[in-house]
Amino acid sequence: MLHVTCGKERLKNLHNNFGGFNLKKYITKAALLCLTLFASFSPKGLATDIDYDFEIDFIDKNSVVLIKNHCIEINDTKYKIGEKIVTSFWNTQEGRELLSQNVPTNLLSSILDFWDFSVAPAKSSKQPAKLSKSSDLAEVTVEEHTELGTLNCDKASFFIIKKVQIDDTYYTLGEPKEVSYENSLKGRQTLQNEINEPFYSLVMAVWGDTPTVISDELEK
Repeated sequence: MLHVTCGKERLKNLHNNFGGFNLKKYITKAALLCLTLFASFSPKGLATDIDYDFEIDFIDKNSVVLIKNHCIEINDTKYKIGEKIVTSFWNTQEGRELLSQNVPTNLLSSILDFWDFSVAPAKSSKQPAKLSKSSDLAEVTVEEHTELGTLNCDKASFFIIKKVQIDDTYYTLGEPKEVSYENSLKGRQTLQNEINEPFYSLVMAVWGDTPTVISDELEK
């Protein structure tokens, strides 16, 4: 009986010393500790990694516009979360320094290589043309210029634009032709065969080493 009474007195003293609020605080801390321990032993499928990936929205010899996405990886599948961040960098000394502080090394190198190509190489061919109704056929040079359309981790697209130069002035022939490539084994091979530098390295810097589209592999 004496033991029980002492126990009650000790509980009473604890309540008087710490108060009901403090006692609840300690109970809350204990509950959080239990939850933390439980999370540590959660199945591996619940484990996640926060990462970033980059898209190129626009690039020319003067500037680049990048889209930064927050990604979460669950069970080897990557999901984009939150709002995307759009940032532009000018091809100046200050712009290059800011770019180097904000993008991965491989993407930085490819963008700088692209900028160092003062003019992207164009495919050209000689074709006969009439410059006026009364003139005879004359040989003109038709050039195919490549411009980047879309570039993200799953896809790349380009616009092929035909131009002709007459009296030091370029004229566009017809509508641009859009070509696109998936980040699959087949798409990577086709891209390598059809797209020249500096665009090819630019795409591979965003795509990385692993294909993200497997549709064509499943068809084999």
